[in-house]
Amino acid sequence: MQTMKGILFSKPMYDAVINSSKTMTRRLIKPQPICLQGRAGGRDIGNPVGENGLIKPRYLKGETVYLKEPIRLDIDAKTLHLKYSDVTVPIELPTNFPLVERFMKLQNRSKIGYYPKMYIPIWISKDIFRKIEILSVKAERLQDISDSDCESEGIVPEWQNGFVIGWRNKTDGITYEKRKQAFAALINSIKKGAWERNEWYWAYSFKLIK
Repeated sequence: MQTMKGILFSKPMYDAVINSSKTMTRRLIKPQPICLQGRAGGRDIGNPVGENGLIKPRYLKGETVYLKEPIRLDIDAKTLHLKYSDVTVPIELPTNFPLVERFMKLQNRSKIGYYPKMYIPIWISKDIFRKIEILSVKAERLQDISDSDCESEGIVPEWQNGFVIGWRNKTDGITYEKRKQAFAALINSIKKGAWERNEWYWAYSFKLIK
């Protein structure tokens, strides 16, 4: 049985996914492609190709993916607390106690008292997390993002007297003149200098599964 994959978002981006103001995310292609298969209108399109052949995306069209959250285990009560969605759920502990012991060591070592969200253990059911469905996947250089895709990435208009006066990215509180400027600031806050490097990314469109 294949294990469901998870995906990481920062807290502001997690909230944007949950309220459906973010329906797209970009993830760096590793390794970076040496070319793409096919051309259209003088622009490379299609599948990224590396030295060892086609590079496959981590998430596929039609796949269900769970949203990772920081978690805290209460052994005595056999409950698991999810930090972003702020819920507590009952959990069945594994019979292999060393698994729990390792979990608790990492949890107790954390400054915030939560187990790191990037390392959700396989023995914790993924049914307790919110989920998204991948609708489409494309390969694209970062700076080729369209204005509509910027909005799908969570860039929102700033209104004044019924008119749009700029664009915000929900993270830095700055109003930018253009959508791409707001998105560039957002992606650079996640990966320093990412916009300027203009590397190839997977662009995933998705919908929240209620």
